[in-house]
Amino acid sequence: MHRFAIRIAAAGMAAGVALVPMLASPAAADSSLDNIAGGCAFDTDQFAGSNTNSGVMMIASATFNANTPIGATVTCAIAVNGVVDPDTVLTATGFGVQFGVTEIAFNDDSGTLPTALCQRVQYADGYDTGLVCEYPHFSPWLPPEGNPLLFFDVVNGYLAFHVDPVVCPILAAHPGDYGPIAIKSDGDIYPNVLGYSGAPLYDCPPYNNF
Repeated sequence: MHRFAIRIAAAGMAAGVALVPMLASPAAADSSLDNIAGGCAFDTDQFAGSNTNSGVMMIASATFNANTPIGATVTCAIAVNGVVDPDTVLTATGFGVQFGVTEIAFNDDSGTLPTALCQRVQYADGYDTGLVCEYPHFSPWLPPEGNPLLFFDVVNGYLAFHVDPVVCPILAAHPGDYGPIAIKSDGDIYPNVLGYSGAPLYDCPPYNNF
């Protein structure tokens, strides 16, 4: 059974159906100006004769305070039957953009146990959403042919189909220097280092124009 689930929060965090205390914590300082584009996703297969789902967890997000990029730590996890599986937790930290991918595995008793996709955002100004878990919509999109554990195929497909259309227009609308990073007019993000001429940290369409 192939499962691909994505969570996109274009502005702020949606209310969840369950909170998982294992990773959750109360908000430190509410800020209505903090928001996130993109977010968590997972892509797994359950092989015949096994109750274990194996695949990848991914984070690709951009965080803002109003229209200004802000640093944040994004944590993703899978909760099975209301309990976070520690083998599914992924965390990524960055100024303005957070990206990460890791292998995951979890047992949902052949799909009979409710499985939720969880996300927590801790902004640099102190606002913490806590861990919010939702039973996700499963997308008909499938990664390119081949082994679903080939990270680059899965991640590139995920970014191109689901995240770039959300994140890149926001980045492109706010070019400039933001401390450790620089956002170009097409949304590409580069290290803000004098003389740097390599590939971007995040590549928006048109791709490979560096």
